[in-house]
This record gives sequence, structure tokens and C-alpha cells, in this order.
Amino acid sequence: MRTNTPEAENLDAELQRAIEHHQAGRHEEAEVLYLAILKAQPYHAIANHNVGLLAGQLGFHDAALPYLRTALSVNPDEGQFWISYANGLLKAEQAEHGLEIIENAIEQGLDNAESQALLARVQAAVASLPKTPSAAEIEHLVALYNSGQYPALESATRALLLDYPESGFAWSVLGTALQVQGKDALTSLQKTVELAPDDAEAHGNLGNAWQARREYTHAIDCWEPRITGDVGGAMKI
Repeated sequence: MRTNTPEAENLDAELQRAIEHHQAGRHEEAEVLYLAILKAQPYHAIANHNVGLLAGQLGFHDAALPYLRTALSVNPDEGQFWISYANGLLKAEQAEHGLEIIENAIEQGLDNAESQALLARVQAAVASLPKTPSAAEIEHLVALYNSGQYPALESATRALLLDYPESGFAWSVLGTALQVQGKDALTSLQKTVELAPDDAEAHGNLGNAWQARREYTHAIDCWEPRITGDVGGAMKI
């Protein structure tokens, strides 16, 4: 009877079987075999790489990254591992990190049509990202808030929004600056929620603003718990 943890001498045969299942679209069978190999040999580069690819193919892009990263760390001389990890980061919406990886790969000699095509895709993704305030700009706003300079905080944040109109952080700070001065912050708080729909604090602040206007239905809508979750099954990794 075959156990779930193959002996060392059987790893190559089990890997081949896993690859055959994978290529044939038998994902569950491939997953079981890949994970059995990793249980016996956690730093098996190909098994890590392939289970990462499988996770990505099934849409579990965040779950794929640790496996792809391990494969690359175990065998950085394998060009495909660089490509797969950079592509995985791109699909996991970590384009900036993906750009670092693919640029590093090309600098180390992985300069071919595939790497250049991926570089172009990652660069395009990074270029499409909204601009965000720098650490120094954020620290300046925090300092104004901590020192109680609320009018200056409002002015500085409005100026910042000219450069970063899609910054949820800046809109949130503007809302705070307006609220502590007793000014109408509703528009700023609505914009914050629009840019950060999963931010519970932003929804709560907007709810408080609606309550101050005695718009209780809107307030309750903001305060209601927002439960998010994955649709469908989860890969067992």
C-alpha cells in the first residue's frame, strides 16, 4: 500500500506521476503527490515550484508565493524559477516586488524573450498603480496632527491631494482634520470609503458623520458588519 510520504528513492517517480497528473488537469491528484514529496523533502525545488504553479492556476495567487519563493531560494540558478516567482507576484497584485525580481533576474543574465516580455508586463502594471505619498510626506502630516495644528494639517493634506488624488490615506487625514475643527467632513469620508472599501474604520467614521447629520439609515448601513470571503473551495495547501 502506498503511503502519503514517499521514501527518498521514490521521489523522482512520485514527482513524475505528479507532473503527469498536473499536465492532464488532474489537479487534486497532482496536489496530493506534490505535498507528499514536500512532506518528505520540504526544500525540493521542483515540487515547491510546481505546487506554486498549481496554486496560481487555481487562482490562489497569495498561497502560491511561499512555494515559488522557496523554489527560487533553493535553486537560484534555474531561470524558470525567477520567471515564475515574478509572474506570481504580478498575479498576486505585488507588481512592485515582481519588478524587483525580474530586473534582478535580467541583471544576472536571464535576458531572453520571455523575461523581457514579463518585464514589460510588470512595468506596465507598476505604471498603472496610483501614486502614493512618500514616508516623509506622511510623517509631516502625522507631526501636524500630533501637535494639534489642525488648520495646517487641513491645508497640507489638501495640497498633498493635488499630487495624490487617489490616496485613501490622504482623504482619511483630510476627513480627520475637518472633523476635529468641527467642519463638514462627509465628502472626504465618502471618498475614503470609496478608495478603501474594506477599511472598517473608514466605514465607521463615515457612519458617525451620517449620524451627526441625523441620517440614521445611512449611518446604520455604514456600521453594519461587512463579511468577506472566498467563493468556492480552497486549495488544501
